[in-house]
Amino acid sequence: MIMSKIEDFFDINQKVVVITGASGQLGRLMCSTYVSLGARVIAWDVEYPKERIESVVYVKVDIGNKFSVDEAMYKVFDS
Repeated sequence: MIMSKIEDFFDINQKVVVITGASGQLGRLMCSTYVSLGARVIAWDVEYPKERIESVVYVKVDIGNKFSVDEAMYKVFDS
């Protein structure tokens, strides 16, 4: 029910979505939700998750470090 309301609200098919904190429980749920809606998901976190979602691109990044974020942004544009 919630998914159909989200799909009716906006179309994110083939859009790029960057999720920070993606290795946690909420981040994993967000990744899988956006993937199911057709988005290209880039998952940022300081550690890789134990279980990965197949079509998600995982990038190790510390958002508290400007250099780390700059490097991660290059990977977003390269994916």
